[in-house]
Amino acid sequence: MRRLRKSRQNRGLIAGALALFFLFGQAYTALAGFGISPPSVQNARLVPGSSFERTIYLVQGNPLKPLNISVTIDSKNMEEWISFEPKIPFTIPVGIQQFPLKIKIVVPKDATLGVYKAFIRIQTEPEKARKAGGVAISLGGRIDIELTVGDDVV
Repeated sequence: MRRLRKSRQNRGLIAGALALFFLFGQAYTALAGFGISPPSVQNARLVPGSSFERTIYLVQGNPLKPLNISVTIDSKNMEEWISFEPKIPFTIPVGIQQFPLKIKIVVPKDATLGVYKAFIRIQTEPEKARKAGGVAISLGGRIDIELTVGDDVV
C-alpha cells in the first residue's frame, strides 16, 4: 500500500513539474520594440526670436526591416515653431537601432511671454497595413515639450 501511494505521489509531482515547464519554461522573445530617448524637451530660458535644437533618438529593438515613421504635433499655439530633420515622414533603414531625430524650435519674434506645452507623437507605420489597407499593430511614443518664453537674457 505504501509503494502505491509513493508511486502516485511521484507521478503527480512529475506531471506538475511538466505542466509548469510547458507554461513557464519556454523562452519567449519580443518581436518588436520601439522607444524614444530622451522622452522630453524642456527649455526655461527662451526669449522671443530665439531658437534651439535637440536630438532625440528613436530606438528599435530588432532592426531587421525598414521602419516607416510618421509624426504629429499636438499643440494649441506652437505647432508652427517645430520642425524636424529629416523631414517628416521618413524611413529608418534596415540595421539602424538608434536613429537620431533633430527637433528644431524657433520662437517667433512676436511670441507672448509665458509657458508653452506640446506633445509630439511618433508612430511606426506597419508595412502590411499600408499595402493591404487593413488593421495592424503600430508602435509609437510621445515626446513632451515644455518651453518658457521670458524676458530675461542669459
